[in-house]
Amino acid sequence: VSASGEILYVNFKSQKDCIYQPSKSDINVVSICAPTFMVAMATLTGTITVAHLQSGEIIHTFSMFKSLADGLSFSPDGVYLAAIFSKKLVIWHLKEGIEVIQYTNPEGSFLSLEWSQD
Repeated sequence: VSASGEILYVNFKSQKDCIYQPSKSDINVVSICAPTFMVAMATLTGTITVAHLQSGEIIHTFSMFKSLADGLSFSPDGVYLAAIFSKKLVIWHLKEGIEVIQYTNPEGSFLSLEWSQD
């Protein structure tokens, strides 16, 4: 990932090399899903874009947020994408392109985001 937020080169070891060039938007968070060759990028304007690394095809764009994403993470199987925004957690089902969970933490901000393998 370059200083300007462009993903210039991703190597998936045993898979074909992947190149994806997003627009010049300022990207503040990136997550890559190796099993599905997808990348999720959150911009400084609150938009989250999910794209296929090999084809460059935009799979989904979620732009309903007024704050910056603090973290992005794909589920291990690539079916879901989770994002945290300070006190809010949002999870989408990527095949359907729909939000399946939105939770606000009454105790304070989320510090990190990671899926368990089970």
